[in-house]
Amino acid sequence: MPDALNEDSYSSEINNVGAVESRRTHEISVVYRLKLLVKRLWQKVIVATSVSLLLLPFLALGVLFADVPVKAFDGWTDVQSLKPGLWLSWGHLFMVMAVFVTVLAARRHGGQAALQALGVAWLLVVVLSVGMLIFLAPRLLPGDLPSGVFVLGFVASWYLSANIAVGIYDITRGSRWWRPPLLAMGFGLTTQALVYFPVVYGAAGGAWPWWMLATVVLYVFLSIGLVGIYQIGRKYLKPKQGRGSVLGAR
Repeated sequence: MPDALNEDSYSSEINNVGAVESRRTHEISVVYRLKLLVKRLWQKVIVATSVSLLLLPFLALGVLFADVPVKAFDGWTDVQSLKPGLWLSWGHLFMVMAVFVTVLAARRHGGQAALQALGVAWLLVVVLSVGMLIFLAPRLLPGDLPSGVFVLGFVASWYLSANIAVGIYDITRGSRWWRPPLLAMGFGLTTQALVYFPVVYGAAGGAWPWWMLATVVLYVFLSIGLVGIYQIGRKYLKPKQGRGSVLGAR
């Protein structure tokens, strides 16, 4: 009787091993790997497209209004050289929101996916800008276009700002809920100011160091205010869970 039990047990083990091996063979087959690869690539395309379309309006408006001054706060000082209308533009405010949306995308999909979408969105902005310039070229006068230094400083500083913000967010995510967005926005926006003003206004001299300092202070207050919006949005934009997901945020 014990021998019969042992034989049955051995046969059961053999059958189980066969079942496991058969299932594993299916998992590591070339066709199955290709299916997984195509599925993951398709998911990345969907995420990059959807997030880039969310970013596109903010980036496009930021570029379009890059040199349109905000004069609502000029009455706060009587010193002409320090009036915010000289250095604060609507384009910068739209770009602040673009960085914030990128951080929200990093919370939901991860930093790599957010930056991929950011690259796609900037590429679309460049294509749209070139197309608009070609269309308006016959009507443009020499002084209608901003200088190359201004364009370089504006685009490079904001692209770098978003990259730093997402990088800091990914590093600090998982800590207290307010810390990742505050540090990400604070350091990201401060980097923008530290790059933008020396590049655009450094050769001209004047009061640009004061403008840069005032911009940093403004960015700190904006970062604190956006943390409140983040606190509301995090209930609806929870980190995406899936196979192999290591995203974490509170």
